[in-house]
Amino acid sequence: MSFDTIDLKPDNSVGFDIRSWKVKLEKTKRKGRVKISFKLSKEESEGFEAFMGTVKPGDLDKEDFIRILFFKGVETLNKEFSQIAKDFAEQKAGELALEGIDPEKVTEAADGVLNNDTQELQEDSTESEEEASA
Repeated sequence: MSFDTIDLKPDNSVGFDIRSWKVKLEKTKRKGRVKISFKLSKEESEGFEAFMGTVKPGDLDKEDFIRILFFKGVETLNKEFSQIAKDFAEQKAGELALEGIDPEKVTEAADGVLNNDTQELQEDSTESEEEASA
């Protein structure tokens, strides 16, 4: 699995070259908070705006749509990593058992982490919305 380039369209007419992105991650003055910024090229910005114009529901503002994209991306990656852990536990069950690791526990942990993280992300998103409206 490679995350170097993500293409928006099957014909590759608009794509995102992740290696060229300028990403900034900074801690804010508020405890436990971070700010994430992405600078896209003109072509990537146009592609993102076109994507947003096509799939964003009209009653949803841009900021909420971007939050949803971010959290859905995190959730998707979490599911993929969970599946990788499960596959590893199944493929290496004998080796894990020799090391004293129960492969079933690895699978259960992968499922539990996925379910807990998804729930926490949803709760954090709701808390952020409540703080913003206060």
